[in-house]
Formats: sequence, C-alpha cells, structure tokens
Amino acid sequence: MLLNVARGAESRAELEESHRLLAELDDGLGQARVLDMLGMCSALRGDFGPSIVQSEEAARQLHALGDWVNESSALINMAFGYGYRDGWQAGEPWVRRALELATNSGARAPEAFARGAIAQLALPAGLYTLARREAETALSIARAIDHREWTVMALSMLGRARLGVGDAEGALRLHEEMLRMAGELGANIWMAEARSNVGEDLIALGKPEEADGQLAASVVDSGDLVFYMIPPLTMRAALKLAAGDPHGVLALTKEAAGRAPWMRAFIGEAQRVEAEALAMLEGVDAALPRLRKVETLAAELQAAPMRWRAALATARLLRDAGRPDDARAAAARAITALESTARELDAADRASFEASEPMVHARAALA
Repeated sequence: MLLNVARGAESRAELEESHRLLAELDDGLGQARVLDMLGMCSALRGDFGPSIVQSEEAARQLHALGDWVNESSALINMAFGYGYRDGWQAGEPWVRRALELATNSGARAPEAFARGAIAQLALPAGLYTLARREAETALSIARAIDHREWTVMALSMLGRARLGVGDAEGALRLHEEMLRMAGELGANIWMAEARSNVGEDLIALGKPEEADGQLAASVVDSGDLVFYMIPPLTMRAALKLAAGDPHGVLALTKEAAGRAPWMRAFIGEAQRVEAEALAMLEGVDAALPRLRKVETLAAELQAAPMRWRAALATARLLRDAGRPDDARAAAARAITALESTARELDAADRASFEASEPMVHARAALA
C-alpha cells in the first residue's frame, strides 16, 4: 500500500478512485472499508477535517453493515484525531469502544491494534502505567499471531513508556528491535517512527550527534505524512537549541508547527522550543507569554509531560534573569505535573521516574 511507503497524496488518489469504482458496483461494504482507509490517510497527511468526516461516516456505515472489526479501525482513527487535537479525554471513549468491538469479535489482530492505540494516546498524557500495560498486552498478542506490524507498533509504545519513566537504555533496546523489524517490513512509516524513537532515546542518553542523524533520516522517511514528521522536526530543533543556534531552531519549529496546527499534542512541544529560542534572541520577556500559552494548552489537553517541560523551561529562564521567586513558582508547577504522573506508577517505575532528569531538575529548582 502506498501509504506504508509514506506516499500519502498518491495513496489518497488511489483510494478515492477505488471508492468511486465501488460506488458504481453498489458495493456498500467495500466503500465503507475504503472510506476507513481514506480517514487514516487524511489523518497521517495532517488533514483533520476530512479525516474526522471520513472516519465517522465509515464507522457509521460499517456498524450498520455489521462489520464490527473494521468499525473498530474507523473508531481508532477518530480517537487519534480527537485525541491529538483535544487530549486524552477526547480520544479515550472512541478507542475504548474500538477495543470492546475488537475483543467481542474474537479477532486478535484488531485487539492488538486497539491496545496499541490506547497506549499511543495515553503517552502524551503521561499515563505511563496504562501505556505500558496495554503495549505489553498488544505485544504478546501480536507475537503470538506473528503480526509484524502490530509487533512493531507495540515495541514503539512500550519503548516510549520506558523512556517516559526515565529508562532510556531500556527504551533504546526496544526501539532498536523495532528499527530492525521495520527494516525487514520495508515500510517507511514504521522506519520513520522507529528512527524518531531511537533519536529521542539517544538524546536522553547524551548522544546528540547520533540522535540528529536518526531524526534527519526519520524526516526523510516520513515522505508527505506530517504525523510522522512533526516530532523529529521538533526534536532536531531542541538539539539546535542546546547547541546555541536559535535561528536554526526557529526554522525547524516554524516548519513543524505549520504542517498541521490541529495536532496540538505535538505542536505545543514545538512552541515550547520556539519560545526558548526567542529568549536567546529577544530576551526572557519575549518568551514568557508563549510559554504560558503552552502551559495552558497542556492543561487543556491533560498533557502532563508538556506541562512540566514548559514550566521547567520557564523556571530556567526566570532563574537566569535573576527572578528566583518566580522561578521557584514555575518549578512548583512542574513538580505538580510530575507528581500527578508519579502517583499512577508502580513502585519500580516510580523509583526510576523519581530519578529522571525532569524530576531531578524540578526539585533542584525549588531548593
């Protein structure tokens, strides 16, 4: 399928033609299934409006036709759309319904996909225990039925959950396995995601040059699918920020933020990095209003990691500007977000999370 090799525009054209031909044949089930694929294609290309319309209509038609397995797929596409725009609580009901349909059908592959989707939507909210549990179940199912795509997806989510709690080495092992399998599949979308994951792990392990190589390759592999492109662009911008190149940061964050503004779970992170670059160029006062907006967005999306990153960035800038009381207030907001995540972790993960970089920096900033 053209979508798997990140040729979204061509995929959409082929799917639209298939939908037209199936309409001529009066094949309602075929039309509904193609409409589901069109919804996924639109979402990956960053077209939220068409994606939601197509996925909702596909789900309605598939439900009426009794095809609950493919209805589950359409509901997952809806969950991604609403979740990445409006946060976990907006996406959760749809993905939970998708899982219910998949498990009731007895079809194991759709169940693995639905569980992987729950993990994917839980991660931006900092719900790492939930993400780990669902990803582990998805991985077990996918391996049992030898479904390599859903194995790759589960490895991706499980690794991100490990990174979230501060286990970068464990995350890298999982993501390197994912990268090997993605290469065997020959699917650009999985290569793009795997390289983005590996790049993020390498950043956490203090290997910025290796990370940047992976992230640059991820952007190339993404083709015209902005869903896969925005995170590595944002992480490359963060690397340029650390290297003291604010102009390079702004070029990358502008590209990331302009691709799909509705993907607010991604765009908020780009806006945070952009604000820190503006502080380097124009001073702290140029950055603070932008960081406040990111904190507000994070609260709206129930995105605890975005919230603590923005608050920590604010604390750093205020401390460097000689405003220690304001800096401690920002650090306290970061601690609140971090502790909301820590409370839902089991003992082993909580110990790792308490020793993670953001928690250590937040506690130091309060001292």
